[in-house]
Amino acid sequence: MKRSAGCVLVLLLLVGAALFGVWRARQAPTVGDVVPFAQLPAPEKQRRREEVRALESQVKEIGRSARQGEKKPFAIVLSEDQLNTVLQDRLDTSKFPIRDVRAGMQPNRLVVQGQVKYQGIEGPATLAGNLEVEAGRLRFVAESLQFGMIPAPSKWKTKVETQISEKLNEALANAPGRIEKVALEQGKLTISGVTD
Repeated sequence: MKRSAGCVLVLLLLVGAALFGVWRARQAPTVGDVVPFAQLPAPEKQRRREEVRALESQVKEIGRSARQGEKKPFAIVLSEDQLNTVLQDRLDTSKFPIRDVRAGMQPNRLVVQGQVKYQGIEGPATLAGNLEVEAGRLRFVAESLQFGMIPAPSKWKTKVETQISEKLNEALANAPGRIEKVALEQGKLTISGVTD
């Protein structure tokens, strides 16, 4: 009797572990503890806005060097805080069905989350992927796109990949040059190349 009760207990534990594994695998990647920009104290908001302006100045300086025909290497480093400042303080989401956007950077992985309204249903959406360099330009490669715990159709993932790639390259249009390398690390993104 004790032996069969022990076997049942072990079987229940194994089934529970397997169910937990399936549940965990279906969970969307998470961004982590990103404090929304609107909730930051005024001095921190100001500091982050100044960092973003300095980054924009750096991109313009790279563009100036390129227009003057200087062929020199460049590196643009974007922190997770700077990216979230741009997404939460500067991105106008009034024309998009997404709000409360936040991003997290991990080694070889960018995760973006927000609240999305689709066909009258509102819930969290999570996009995870990596950045690559292709023909001197950035290309976003989506790993997953989920609405809650439900994976989005692959055509949506492809559409999002294209749109994000276009927007990233538009943002870097002021820094004409050839991108040679992109690296996603914990909390930062580095884009490097040579001005044309």
